[in-house]
Amino acid sequence: MFKYVLLFLFGNCLFAQNVTTYFDDSSVDVDDSMVFDADGNLYGSNFIGTTVYKITPEGIASPFITGLENPNGLEFDDDGNLFLSEYSASRINKYDPDGNLLESFTVNGLPSGLTRAFEGDAMIFTNVSNNSVNRLDADGTITKIYQGAPLNAPVGLTYDEDGSLYVGNFTGREIYKLVGDDAVFVATIPDGGASGGNDALGFIVYVNGRIYGTNFGGHQIYSVNPDGEDDFFVFAGSDQGNQDGTLPEATFNTPNGIIYNEAEDALFISEFSGVGNIRKIDEITLGVQGFSSDFQIVASPNPVTDVVHITTNKNLDISDADIRLYDSLGRSLLQPTYVQAKDNNTVAVDMSSYISGMYFLKIMDSRGLVNVIKVLKKG
Repeated sequence: MFKYVLLFLFGNCLFAQNVTTYFDDSSVDVDDSMVFDADGNLYGSNFIGTTVYKITPEGIASPFITGLENPNGLEFDDDGNLFLSEYSASRINKYDPDGNLLESFTVNGLPSGLTRAFEGDAMIFTNVSNNSVNRLDADGTITKIYQGAPLNAPVGLTYDEDGSLYVGNFTGREIYKLVGDDAVFVATIPDGGASGGNDALGFIVYVNGRIYGTNFGGHQIYSVNPDGEDDFFVFAGSDQGNQDGTLPEATFNTPNGIIYNEAEDALFISEFSGVGNIRKIDEITLGVQGFSSDFQIVASPNPVTDVVHITTNKNLDISDADIRLYDSLGRSLLQPTYVQAKDNNTVAVDMSSYISGMYFLKIMDSRGLVNVIKVLKKG
């Protein structure tokens, strides 16, 4: 039996990942930026409210800072002091580990995304009102790193392991790499078709060689190759919802904030849904590995005109596998017609009704391991 669900991946990869609800409390709405402290406590902003919450590893939540005006970006320095972008108040605040206000730094505009500088304890922040990325030093000096086009309501900020800084446009959903005086294009996250034009790129985070970003209105998490150009795939999510489970099964409701844990093996996503959920995707490291020695697939002929035969090595029985088909834009297609399997490790897919172009076939076995292969369809 073959099943068809939405999931889209470029290239070949292997993973066995699950989405769970890490925190669920309707009275504690974390809908925006998040950060972990050195003890594993998670801090999250309620942008549409006035509070930053602290959530212990045991799931106990309490208000950490209150009385704020649209709390947004969060980041810690080496001394455990918390920096906070107070969006509508046009300032960045610094708090000690107990939540006591130490200093406030006035920003001419709307500070949003916040991350610590790659070296030292300076803070890097975005200013939505003038489309800029800025550096806040310990003495309160603010220095512009980049301002103007092509930045458009920038919010997300993240560094790679080499110290390159990436910024994401909330409006337009573009990601750029800042190189000297240039903003080098990386990718545009697709329009997810949200009603009312609510598609936007929430936050971004770099982990294990990939940039992960939230499609605010499309209810999806994207994985982006930072060294490519428009080289990305839908990592998780499809329709709006709150279902836990494997990546193909799980759904999200307006994903926004995104961070990783100290071990860099799990992603945490806040949802701008008004219900306080924080979701967790585990085994992130598996998502960037190559082939497994016990899971290899070949599609032939490739290019294909009519029927493509998917063959696995003899260690994998695909007689009851999930097989899914996507076009080059990541759109799920009508369920393809499956031809009778020749044996347990070969199946044929009829692609005769599809137009010429690049397609992606994905197989997930009973263990939850996945491999994806590109198939070129000829007319």
